[in-house]
Parts: sequence; C-alpha cells; structure tokens
Amino acid sequence: MTNDKRLPDDPEQVLLHIWSALEGGTKSHAPFNLLQFATVAYNGKPSVRTIVLRQFTRRLGELFFVTDAGSAKMSQLRSNNHVSLVGYDPATWTQIRLSGLASVSQDEDERLAQWNMLSTRTRRSFLPRDAGFRVDDQACEEGAGPQIQLSVPPAAFALVKVTLVTVELLDVSDEEHVQYNFNRADGTWSGNRSRD
Repeated sequence: MTNDKRLPDDPEQVLLHIWSALEGGTKSHAPFNLLQFATVAYNGKPSVRTIVLRQFTRRLGELFFVTDAGSAKMSQLRSNNHVSLVGYDPATWTQIRLSGLASVSQDEDERLAQWNMLSTRTRRSFLPRDAGFRVDDQACEEGAGPQIQLSVPPAAFALVKVTLVTVELLDVSDEEHVQYNFNRADGTWSGNRSRD
C-alpha cells in the first residue's frame, strides 16, 4: 500500500479492489450503488442520468441495471451502444469510471431473476399508469378493476447489460492523486498506474 488508506501498488490487486467495490455496489445505499450513466444523444451530445447497479459479474466484467423499455436511454442505445458510467465514494475519496458496450438482455431467465429481486414498489413503476389498474403486493387478490400479476416482468421492463471495456480508478484522498487504468482485450484485463 502507498499508505494505510490508499490502494495497493500492484495493478492486479487494484482491479480486484474495483471488482469488490462494484459487487458491493449492488446493495442499497452502498458506495457505487448509484452510478451516473452516459449515452450519446441523437444530436451527438452526451446524455447522463443516474442508474441503480443491480448486478455485477466479475468473471465476465458485466454489470446490469433495469430501466423502462420506452425511455430515452433505450432509444439512444439502439442508435449507439457505447456507454460510460462513473461512481464516487466520498468516504474513501475514490472514483470509478467505466466504459463499455450496452445491450438489452433477451434471456427470460435473466430477466425473471432480476425482476424477482426488485421491491414491489420498483416493480409497480413498470406497470401501466392507467388509473383502472389495481395492484396488490402479492400475486393480486380479487377485487374491483383489472388485475396485474407482479410475478412476470411486463413488456416495459428492460434489463440492460454493460460489458466493460475500460475501467479507471482515481483516488483523490491525498495531495498526490493515484490513478489506475485498465483495458480488456480478448477477454483479458491489463492495466497500470498512470503518472502525471
């Protein structure tokens, strides 16, 4: 370690540190749970919004989040699937910046697994806004008006996978900022510490 609070000197250990931070980021209110997600808008300008990290798969270098299939970001991803994400942990003064290629999962098992992990409140946000619909927390009890099953993801539910291509960690906890950059080529990650 460069000091007690900072990162290991070995890039491989730093990459493992990043993976652990992203895995931890799948828990509510954890550092890196909320990431800024940037796409390219039709006018060629960046478009940024916050997403909730739902899953990270270290072995594949993939992260997942959910969104409304009719959202602007989905339209932008169909036009250009190159994306960037950034997260910051104020407790450690650490930023993680990611870039990759986004795709929409069509795997029904993957979609169902993510759907089942969502809270009822979040599931409801994917349902039609028609006032005639009544939704219970369970599988919908009998009652007035049409009922919607919450056990199956609706068409509006999109599971987005980002396959990471580059990863950067920046530690600004000291006067000398420490930055590591990693790139993936042929499924293998390589990286080094950047020096100003």
